[in-house]
Amino acid sequence: MSWNPFRRSKIEKRAISTTEEREFEREVKRIQQLEENSKKLYKELKKYETALDVASRSECSLTLHLCESINLMDTSQSMSQQPLGLLKSTVWHLDPEAMTKVESRVSQDVLKVKFKPDESNKGIRNYADEWNRASQRLENQQKVLTFNCHKGVSEPIKKYIGHFPQVYSAIKKREAALHEYNKSQAKVDKYQDKDRTGANVVKLDTYKKGLVRSKDEYERNHKHTMRVMPSMYDYREDYFKPCLAVLVNSQANYYTESLKIYSEMANETGDISNSEQIHHRTQDTLKQIKALTIVADD
Repeated sequence: MSWNPFRRSKIEKRAISTTEEREFEREVKRIQQLEENSKKLYKELKKYETALDVASRSECSLTLHLCESINLMDTSQSMSQQPLGLLKSTVWHLDPEAMTKVESRVSQDVLKVKFKPDESNKGIRNYADEWNRASQRLENQQKVLTFNCHKGVSEPIKKYIGHFPQVYSAIKKREAALHEYNKSQAKVDKYQDKDRTGANVVKLDTYKKGLVRSKDEYERNHKHTMRVMPSMYDYREDYFKPCLAVLVNSQANYYTESLKIYSEMANETGDISNSEQIHHRTQDTLKQIKALTIVADD
């Protein structure tokens, strides 16, 4: 809700003091700011949950594709034998029907090939498999963190936000009661200045009774609103603190387990202890690749 006290009629005479109205407006602004901040917090929490899920899925996909790539390295030589033998025995010409038959037979023979792992890739294959298992363990930890974040933080904040419409409803009732109070006060003031004729005296008496009723209605709504708004604002710490404690504790458990899992992974890297060693090893491997006759120089 965007409540604006300046929307009131400027010619409306106020039946209440300026101090009372300023105190009310100050509380309304605090409630509006609290609602805005709560909604922003909820929105960022939903983004955080999504980011956790995306990061976990990306790592699992990365390790899975790495394992598949290594398996393809192991099977490349076996894949090349039977299909190539078939192609060499085929009479090549430009007949599309013959080409289609060859492609069909090649694909069938590929499916029949029994692959044998290349022992030269055993080390990296084992490391990739270990990394894949580690990513699956991390995914389980991520699911726990996301669940705790959703149940322990996001849902409670969403429920908290759901109370603001009730507060704004009370504000509207208070404003409606104040409007009637101002109208009643204006009528009384008007007839007090008129001649004391019989008709005017009767109307003045009627308007005074209406003023008493409208004043009581306003004061009842005003007291209720001024009790609800400060309470909701003051209790925000007691409400949010346990929620955020759940998130912090869940994050601590998640990152502790992540450190444990990655530390176990680090022990599998052998003598690779820093980025400089990794860089030198990578450069040496690239030089060996460039030395192959199938690699052209730039």
